[in-house]
Amino acid sequence: MKTRKIKVISLGILSLVAAIAFQNYYLTTHPALREPITGSPTRDFADLPPSNLLSNAGETELKQIENAVAQKPKDTQQRWRLADAYQRAGNLVKAGEQLRAIVALEPHKLAGHLALGDLALAQGHATSAESAYRQCLRVSPKSPQAWLGLASALNQQKRHFEALESARKAVAVAPKNPSTNLLLAATALDFAAQFPYHQKTHVAELTLARRLFEKSLKTWPDTGNLYLRLGTACLALKDTRAAIIHLRRAVQLLPNEAAPNVLLGRTLMRAGQREAAFEHVASSIKRYPADAELQSMMAKLWRGRSQPEALQRSYDCIRLAVNLAPDNSEYQETLGLAALRLKKIPEARVAFENALKLNRFSRVPYLQLAAINNQIGQTKAATNYAKQSSQVNAQEAQLRDVESLVKAYPKDASLRLALGDWYAERGLIAPARDTFLQALRLQPRSKVLQSRLAAAERLLKTPPALN
Repeated sequence: MKTRKIKVISLGILSLVAAIAFQNYYLTTHPALREPITGSPTRDFADLPPSNLLSNAGETELKQIENAVAQKPKDTQQRWRLADAYQRAGNLVKAGEQLRAIVALEPHKLAGHLALGDLALAQGHATSAESAYRQCLRVSPKSPQAWLGLASALNQQKRHFEALESARKAVAVAPKNPSTNLLLAATALDFAAQFPYHQKTHVAELTLARRLFEKSLKTWPDTGNLYLRLGTACLALKDTRAAIIHLRRAVQLLPNEAAPNVLLGRTLMRAGQREAAFEHVASSIKRYPADAELQSMMAKLWRGRSQPEALQRSYDCIRLAVNLAPDNSEYQETLGLAALRLKKIPEARVAFENALKLNRFSRVPYLQLAAINNQIGQTKAATNYAKQSSQVNAQEAQLRDVESLVKAYPKDASLRLALGDWYAERGLIAPARDTFLQALRLQPRSKVLQSRLAAAERLLKTPPALN
């Protein structure tokens, strides 16, 4: 049987990972989708039906294929050609209709289900894609393509633990496949990164991600998103030297994207290279003046400089960041501190109050509001804020203790339940959901865990996990 070798496309913010994971058998040129990444891998699978793809499905040719399908509605070969023609004409809805017809005619063949899942994923319909890929696995439980697609669909829904499980299964059935290894790296990094102290609590996943990203560079050596992700993993593992090297390369390969510049600036600051960070962020802001994170970093960098205008420049930058992203509690905190340095007490007070509205689990606003209220003679309010600061500090210490216990005793479901409750209380619903699900894997009959997981899924509006 002939095989079809097609470049996969890039979708979503993790463009390289998406290019591998959002595998696509026939969607290669639709204008609504981003262009294929140069150097991205091709797919070559023998389970696709043989077909001479139309190089340019004109209206006449399209009508001819439609007539052929109308005359022989059970001819799946013609329906494959028609699905491809619709795709090339930009009509994904009708392409999907043909794929569903193919699946109905050949429910036990893998290709139709895979293509249907790919189409749904390309359209952003992750739950439909998940359903199609799960049907693929009922047809062929060891299909690496199906496991790859399922992991991608789950990751798109921010169901990171399940995505990581599916990626591990993809690697188990195809350990030498570069795509499965790359997706495992991506899902491991995404799973770890959602937790607040992942640099300490999820070192294993971060290390796995780094190793597999480094391995993937041997296959795709000049792919900017790979360097970006690798740099992210290195930074989380506190290897700032390696992170800077990889992120500089990402900046070179992704000249029109702000994300590598943001992460490189953050890494230079973390490494204590403030002058290099200042030069880099200042240069990046010229290209991306509306990037709130760059403006926030510049505010922090100006704060430590000796020029007379430094404090005012710092204030101006963070004020702009807040205007760009008013719902970011960290920016509000930084604005409050910048206002204090300029003795703008009323504005500082408002900024710290806004920060608490956005995140009541940060200690800084409580401390500063206690000091401000004490300064203006409102001692009762000052005392109350000071007490709340102490409580938040104690709660933060308890959270770290629970995380450490879970790391030490990973098979204790009760500890994971407690940790999930901590995350949920802080509004970290996705980490809470994954933590409850991990606990449920240990105690699948626990009604308490089932209830907690269901509550988190309702908040996230995600489908129920499959145990």
